[in-house]
Amino acid sequence: MEYLFLLSGENIKLAAQEVLSLLNIKKYKLIRKLLFDDIEDSIDIDELTNRLALTKSIHKLLFQCNKKDLVNKIKNYGWNSVYKENFCVRIYRQKIFPQEKFYAKFSEKSIAGYIWGKIKNPKVNLDSPKTLINLFFNNEKVYCFLLLKNVSHDFEKRKSHLRPRPSPTSLHPRLARAMVNLTGIKDKNETIADLFCGSGGIPLEAGLMGFKTVANDINKKMLWKTLVNLRYYTIKDYRLMNKDILKISEKFDYVVSDLPYGLNSSVYYKNSERKGKIKIKNNKKMIRELENFYLKILMKLKKIVKKKIVLIFPHFVDYRKIIKKSGLKLKHDFGIYVHKSLTRRVVVLQL
Repeated sequence: MEYLFLLSGENIKLAAQEVLSLLNIKKYKLIRKLLFDDIEDSIDIDELTNRLALTKSIHKLLFQCNKKDLVNKIKNYGWNSVYKENFCVRIYRQKIFPQEKFYAKFSEKSIAGYIWGKIKNPKVNLDSPKTLINLFFNNEKVYCFLLLKNVSHDFEKRKSHLRPRPSPTSLHPRLARAMVNLTGIKDKNETIADLFCGSGGIPLEAGLMGFKTVANDINKKMLWKTLVNLRYYTIKDYRLMNKDILKISEKFDYVVSDLPYGLNSSVYYKNSERKGKIKIKNNKKMIRELENFYLKILMKLKKIVKKKIVLIFPHFVDYRKIIKKSGLKLKHDFGIYVHKSLTRRVVVLQL
């Protein structure tokens, strides 16, 4: 069965990979913000809706045809098989398709008229239809989809400054959840570990999706913030650790972390040439020191992670070279612009 995912426009490639990581995909195509997936297995739409962070809505393909055949296709389709209570038609228009390029017979009103004539006891509801039919025009092709679910979360209400114990460096909840989903984790008996948890943004999103989570930080104050935040959101299946990552021997199924970085921020670690707290300045020597630290982290993760690793590096380090030296495999790499001094590089690594 073929589905369409209307993706968020913030980072389309990252949004598409989030979907692909969660599904058994036979084949797919990406047309701007639309991801078309041919899914071999049946999927749990409710579970997928709860998981996805960078998708706006999920649709089922009804048919596709050439634009010249659209009217006949609509007239011959069995609309009663998908109709529930009332319906509405929406045409997905992109900026590259100006309004004047749509002939009158392809207006929402005219298409709804054709469908009206094929439905038993038809009713139209423009505000909250039970049956929402979407048409997507791409050059001479037309795709007709049925809306299955709109995807919405309270991400804005969980932003760091609104939590009981905030942190200015915490990730946006949407990105934190997307990073967890990039692991592809499905088994609720498996564990997501954030070994630089800060105030707990990543463990919070993993916990809200029902996964076991381990939150580690060498800074006790940050770990306390994580504890307060997890309790506030009633997350129960979690464990806190206060360890230097380089001394951890326990193994985890997945690790998802935003590495400590920043040209003006502090990095905490003990097993280095400089003990304790280090200020990273904008100079080559300090960046090399940070890269050496990252390499030690990756070498440790290679030993303690069973399946997959999702990390954020700052753009100003040679993260590809570090990953190559560690022996880990770079599977995916996405850039997220923050401001002129920082672009986050979200990477998915395999053993």
